[in-house]
Amino acid sequence: MTPPDLIAEVARNLTRKKTRAALTMAGVVIGALAVVLIVSLGHGLSQFLDHQVRALANPRLVEAWPKSGINPARLAQSMVTGLGRAPREITSEKEDEFIGAFQIKYLEPAQVEGLRRIPGVSAVQPMVFILARSLQVRGDPREFDTIVVPWIQAGPELLLKGRGFSSDSAHECIVSEAYLQSLGLASADALLGQTVLLNISEHPLLNITGQPRLAGDTPAELRRLFDLVRKPPADPDEAMLALFMQLGEMADTLQAFEREGNGTDARTFPAKVVGVARKGLLSNLVYVPDEYAREMGRILLRNPDLYTERAFGLGALLRVNEAADVPAVKQAVRALGLVPRSVEDLLGELHSLFVTLQKLLLIFGGIAFVVAAFSIVNTLLMAVFERRREIGVLQALGATRRLVAWMFAVEAAAIGFLGGIAGGCGGWLLCSLGNVWAAHRWPDVLGNTDLFLPPSWLFGGLLVFTTLFGLLAGVYPAMRAARLDPVEALRYE
Repeated sequence: MTPPDLIAEVARNLTRKKTRAALTMAGVVIGALAVVLIVSLGHGLSQFLDHQVRALANPRLVEAWPKSGINPARLAQSMVTGLGRAPREITSEKEDEFIGAFQIKYLEPAQVEGLRRIPGVSAVQPMVFILARSLQVRGDPREFDTIVVPWIQAGPELLLKGRGFSSDSAHECIVSEAYLQSLGLASADALLGQTVLLNISEHPLLNITGQPRLAGDTPAELRRLFDLVRKPPADPDEAMLALFMQLGEMADTLQAFEREGNGTDARTFPAKVVGVARKGLLSNLVYVPDEYAREMGRILLRNPDLYTERAFGLGALLRVNEAADVPAVKQAVRALGLVPRSVEDLLGELHSLFVTLQKLLLIFGGIAFVVAAFSIVNTLLMAVFERRREIGVLQALGATRRLVAWMFAVEAAAIGFLGGIAGGCGGWLLCSLGNVWAAHRWPDVLGNTDLFLPPSWLFGGLLVFTTLFGLLAGVYPAMRAARLDPVEALRYE
């Protein structure tokens, strides 16, 4: 029997009982449908986040962190793995894994100098953390939530309209275009040139740590004022002059302290809007010059020495001349005993997360395929018993056991192949409908991107898988058919 004859025979057998063949394929169709939806959703979300991160992040930036000191990831992992376990001993090597024992460690001057000497690095700046309360447009009482970011962390294609900063310390900013909608403005031109007020907060925990709320000299000056009131000079004119001088000294101290931002829970930083940035997944970003950002960052921990050579910071940001030099720079950072991190590392973690989620979700598609396998086996076994006489006639006419086995195996493969086509087409249709729904549901978030994005290899790979799956499911029925005794088969009524 030639291959065309074999295919024609398989087609005839499948169309002999169409309802049973369709029900047998249903499991394969459902499994293929689930695989298409899950893989397309995972791939679409992965590509969406990849695009968002690359648009927002600077690809020529490398972070450098000390191996010891505060590490939120290690703290979280330690807390989870320690559930239900006996209390662990706190050692100097593992104290960073205990929330009550970790220490805040700044980069050492020698480490910072070593980072500056790495070939291909054009600038080394501290990693700045800013706690922004709100953004206001001057003259507008409304407040809007915001995230203030140093300009060094901005992506290369971020600026939508306007210009860059005039200097690292300029009181300027670049805001996300999403603020146009919040402010009720029709275009970016209406926001350019306006002054916004960035309200920067201290860390809330500082209010309960017992740190004094007055300047360092104020308590002593208050004591001198009380002593002056209790024991004034005998001469009234001299007493009045001393009182005014003491009050003047206190006023100067409090005014200077207020300028440093240490006497309030928040401080306002004015900034002229010189540019509008493309809207990303984080729509409330505001970029400020690097030196201005460091000034804001000192408010968070109430530390005027922070982000200077005296206390460089918890981590460092290295600006690399060329993106191709990033791997070499990361290797040099490791050689200094620090932990490097780049945009590609973040993207790798995101992609691995989605791969893990896809594997978990594919279990549901696998359940459908398991049901389909039993259905194929059951259907073909029934066909073997129903067609025993036909098999006997074929064997009497010279058909070999191998040919009989191939007939049933190819029939099972055809069920998998046709089920894969139906499931793939149904999945593609549902993906298209899902993209239309998502675009209508989240137009501001997704923009022109698709939520369900089938990879180019998906449909071809799916057909190969379902065909091989059907072929394997038909192995046992095919072996049963090949082992039939021709004489007994011819006697079967």
